[in-house]
Amino acid sequence: MENGTINISKLSIELSDEDAEKFRLFVQYYGQFSHLLTTGVFERVRPGKVVLHIDPAGQIGSIELHPFINIVIHSPL
Repeated sequence: MENGTINISKLSIELSDEDAEKFRLFVQYYGQFSHLLTTGVFERVRPGKVVLHIDPAGQIGSIELHPFINIVIHSPL
């Protein structure tokens, strides 16, 4: 390994049909998943929900974060 690079001449991986399909989808959507990681979506909304607005080309147009906030009010008895 030199300067953060890895040289691999040949790599074989055996996967079940189901796992191969999951890996194919992961590779297909890696860019969008990476974008969600770098924008901190997974860390900033726990618990909560995320709304992704996808354009006709399948790219993320915008991200809405909706964290759930639990407010507890204590009243004197």
